[in-house]
Amino acid sequence: MSRSAFFAALLTSLALPGAAAAQCALHDHSGSGTRPMAQDQREIDRGDATEDLIDVAKRQKKSSVQVYFDALRGVEWAVGEAYRIESKTLDLAYGQVTLSGGWVIPMKPKDVPEAILKDKPEGWLPEHDYIIAVYVGDGSFQYEAPNPTERWALNDAFKQLKIDRKSDRDAIEVTVDGGAVIHLNGRWRELLEEGAVKGEADNKTLKSAKQMFNARADLSGIDYARKQTRDAFEGKERGFLGLELASKTYKAIPYLSYSYDPDEHEAVEIGVAKRYALNRDVVNFRTMGAWVDPVVAEGKTDGELGRMATVWEVDASHYTQDMTVFRDPDYNEWGMRVQGSADFTFNESRKTLRLAMMNWGETGSDRRVTVEWIKDGAGNNLEFLHHGFELIVKLPKEYAKGDTLKLQYKFAGLFVDTIKQPKADGGLDQNATNTVDIINYRVPNDYPWYPQVPGHVDSYSFDWTLRTPKPMLAATSGMLMSLTDDGKHNVHVIKEDVPVSFPAILFGRFAMRENQPDFSKGEIKIRVFVHPGYEKDIDSFIEEAQSIINYYSAVFGPYPYKELDLAQMPGFFGYAQAPAGLVQMTGEVYLSKTDLVNVYNRPATLRDYFIPHEIGHEWWGHRAGWGSYRDQWVSETMAEYSAALYIEERDRRKSGDPNDTSGYDDRSIEWKRQRKGHVQDRTSPLWMGGRGPHYQSSVYARGPLVMDQLRKAFGREAVLKVMYLYNNWAHDHGGHAITDEFLLILEKALPGVGFQDFIDNFIKLNEALPE
Repeated sequence: MSRSAFFAALLTSLALPGAAAAQCALHDHSGSGTRPMAQDQREIDRGDATEDLIDVAKRQKKSSVQVYFDALRGVEWAVGEAYRIESKTLDLAYGQVTLSGGWVIPMKPKDVPEAILKDKPEGWLPEHDYIIAVYVGDGSFQYEAPNPTERWALNDAFKQLKIDRKSDRDAIEVTVDGGAVIHLNGRWRELLEEGAVKGEADNKTLKSAKQMFNARADLSGIDYARKQTRDAFEGKERGFLGLELASKTYKAIPYLSYSYDPDEHEAVEIGVAKRYALNRDVVNFRTMGAWVDPVVAEGKTDGELGRMATVWEVDASHYTQDMTVFRDPDYNEWGMRVQGSADFTFNESRKTLRLAMMNWGETGSDRRVTVEWIKDGAGNNLEFLHHGFELIVKLPKEYAKGDTLKLQYKFAGLFVDTIKQPKADGGLDQNATNTVDIINYRVPNDYPWYPQVPGHVDSYSFDWTLRTPKPMLAATSGMLMSLTDDGKHNVHVIKEDVPVSFPAILFGRFAMRENQPDFSKGEIKIRVFVHPGYEKDIDSFIEEAQSIINYYSAVFGPYPYKELDLAQMPGFFGYAQAPAGLVQMTGEVYLSKTDLVNVYNRPATLRDYFIPHEIGHEWWGHRAGWGSYRDQWVSETMAEYSAALYIEERDRRKSGDPNDTSGYDDRSIEWKRQRKGHVQDRTSPLWMGGRGPHYQSSVYARGPLVMDQLRKAFGREAVLKVMYLYNNWAHDHGGHAITDEFLLILEKALPGVGFQDFIDNFIKLNEALPE
C-alpha cells in the first residue's frame, strides 16, 4: 500500500460527521493535577523564623551545604537595596517579557551567625547573592508554542480553564498587571539590574511587593533555593529564571507561571498554578507547555533530543544494600534501616552530585527519611543536603568525565506503606470463607527510596540483604539466592546481574509456592506469594505466568530475567504494578471465579485484565524501557496491546479455530466501551505522557487503538513484526524506547509506506479515532 493510499484510507475511516478529522527527573512534568505542598515548600514564606539558625545548626551539626541552603530559604526584605528600572524587554526561550518600568525589591538571604563561621576555613561558605525579587510595575508577556504537541497543550489549557472552548492559537499573550515574583540567578540577575537606579521605594510599593510575595513565593521558592545551593558549590550559576506574573488578561489566570532551567533536559515550562480555596496547601497545576532549550534543540530532530534525555550527569552500574524492616511502636508505622553503596561513572565534570531520594514515603505522615551519613569509597564523610526529594552531595574534588565514585550511605525512615484490606464477610467459595485480614507492606518503588539517578533512565545490577520480621516473607525483584532466619528475621539474600530500573519489595504474611523449572525447555523460576486462604488456585498462576512468558518470548525476544515473583496485594484497590521481575496485583485477582461473579459482581475473566498486561511490562517497561516521560506511553500501550495478542492466541488454541480473533476483539471493544480511548475530549496526545490531562485513557486505550489501526491496515503479522523489531531495537540501544525511533522501525518493517504523518497525527497529536 502506498503512503498516500494508506493515509487517505485511514483519515477517511476517521472522519467525524460534519467535521474534519483533526483537532508529561527531577523537572516536574506531572502536568495537570493537584500538587500538595510539603511543609518544606512553605518554609520560605515564613522566612523560617520559628527557630534561630544557630540553634538549629548546633543541634543538627549542619554541614556547609545545609547552612548555605538555610540562609537562602530564610530570606529577608532588602528594602535598602531596592532599585528602579526603566522599560526593558527580556528575550526568553520561546517568548519574551516586557517590564514597563517600576521598582524591584530583592529578598536577601538570611545572614549566617558568626558562631557558625567560627573556626571555619575561608571559603567554607560561598558568597550569597539574592535569587528572589519582587517587581512592582506593569508589562506584558508572550509565549509561542515550540511544536504541535505543545500547541495542543496550550489550547487544551484554554479549554479546560473555560477561557475559550474553541481555542486554536499558536501563542499566549497577557498583560502584567501590578508586578511579578522573580526567581533568578546568573545572567538574568545581570539583565534585570542593567541600567537600574538604586532608591527608596514608598510604602505603597512595599505593600504591593509583600502581597505578591506572600501569594506566590512559596510555590517554588524553596526549589530555587536548592538549585542555587548546588550552583554555589559548583562555582558557577546556571542562569535559571522563574516568573510568577500577576495578570488581569484572563480571569482564570490571575498568575501565569514560567520557568527556565538549563540544567534540565526540558528547560522550559509554562502553566497556571492555583490554590484550592478550602486548602491553601494544595495547588492545582495546569500545564500550558514544556520543551527543550531552543539553543539545545537547534538543528536536532525530536529523535535526537529524545535520545539525549536518556543521559544523566552520572551512570550507576551496581548497588549493594543491607536492609532491615522494623515497626515503630509509637507511631505504629513500618520503616526500614538501609546501609549501602552505589558505583557511579561521571558523564560530565562535576563538583557536586545530584541524585533523587525521597524525604518521606507513602505513609500519609510527615515522618521523614533521615540520611545519617554519606561517604566516599575510602570512608571519608561527605557533606550533603537532603531536601525536596533530592540529595545533593558536595564532592571532595572535581570529578571529570569518565571518573568513577563509590558512594556509601546510611539512612532510615518510616517510609514503608501499609496496605490493608478487611476480612471478607463470606462467600460461596472456600477461598473467601477462610481468609484472614490481608495486609501488605510496600517499599514505594515509584518513589526514589534510595539514592538514584532521577527519572528511571538508569539501569544497574544489585546485591541485597533484606531482613523482614518473622514470619513475613518478601516478593522482590532479582534472584532469591537464599532464605534463612536469624531468630527474629527472615533473611533474604537477593542478587540481580541483569541491569534493572526501580527494583521493588513487597512483603507480608505470605504463603509462598514455587515451581521447579526445566531450564532446558526455557522455563524460569516462578514464585507466587498469596495470603492465607488463597492457596487453592496458586498453581494455576504459575502455569498461566509460564504460558504468557513463553508466548512473549516467542514473539518479542527472551524474558529478560531469571526469575519472576507474583504477589497478592489487598483486594479491590483496582490496580497492579510490574517492577523488574515482580508483579504485584490487586487482591481480587486471586479470588475464585465463583466469588468474583456471585459475591463481588466482578467478571470471571478478571485475571485477563491484569496478568498478561503486567507480565507484558517485563518486555515493555524493562527489556525496553522509556527515554523520558514523553516515551512512557510505549510501556503501557505496548503492554496492553501485548495482552490482547496473548489472549487472542490463547483462545484460538482453545477453540481450535485458526481464524478465531474473539479474544482480541473483546479486548479492543473494552478500549472503547470502558476507557473511551476513541473519544477526543477523553484523551491527550500520547507524547505528552503524564502531563496530559487524560493520561490513563490515552495510554491504556487510545494507544492500543492506534496500534489497532496498523493491524487493520497491514494485518496482525505485520504488527507483530513491528513490535519485535521495536522491542529489540530499544533493548540494544540502552534499553530505552524513543517515540521517534518507532518511526524508524515502522518504515523498516513496512518499507515504502511512510509513517511520519501517522506519528505526528496519532501519537504527537490527538487526531480523532473511529468510534
